[in-house]
Amino acid sequence: MNKKSNETVFEKIRPYREHLVTAKEWDNYRKKHPELSLPHSSTLKYHFGSWKVIKDKFGLRHNWSTYSTEKMIQLLEPHVGALRGTPLQWDNYRKEQQLEDQLPGSSLLIIFFESWNGMKQQFDLEVKAPSRPHEYTVEEIRAMIKKYPPDIFSPRAWERYRKEHPDMKLPTYLTILRYVTKDELKEAKQNWKNNGI
Repeated sequence: MNKKSNETVFEKIRPYREHLVTAKEWDNYRKKHPELSLPHSSTLKYHFGSWKVIKDKFGLRHNWSTYSTEKMIQLLEPHVGALRGTPLQWDNYRKEQQLEDQLPGSSLLIIFFESWNGMKQQFDLEVKAPSRPHEYTVEEIRAMIKKYPPDIFSPRAWERYRKEHPDMKLPTYLTILRYVTKDELKEAKQNWKNNGI
């Protein structure tokens, strides 16, 4: 598609951009308003590449890290019932309710509030009694870095890997960073790439 064609599509849908939350929501809006002759979500993806790009182009993606604690609490308040469970239950709730673009995932909430229990305390939810944290040695953490690439090099990938293997009782990404620096992780990642392991 040429640039001019993309600009035409952009101008046509710009007045209705608040309905670009999800592809499904956009297509529902189109069906309710056939008089507007708006393009189908698949046409938009064809023009712009992906739904993520579309949302970026229209300034609709959230940068959760810019949120204040007060603003984050305000956003989560209507969903407090879903926050009572585990991080995995929260992520399933977001998926089932098609709110993945509108609410932050569990790993981001853990980072934002410093722990899942820290988040729960903000809403006066019952928290699990903290079990005594497992103490690691720097050597154990370094052994994990060698054992679990590439997952261990990304906070999101690591948290997903941990959730997929709960029986392994692996440390959180934040725990790993208490034992090694980000620079050390970057260096390990580079060595891993260079060695093609």
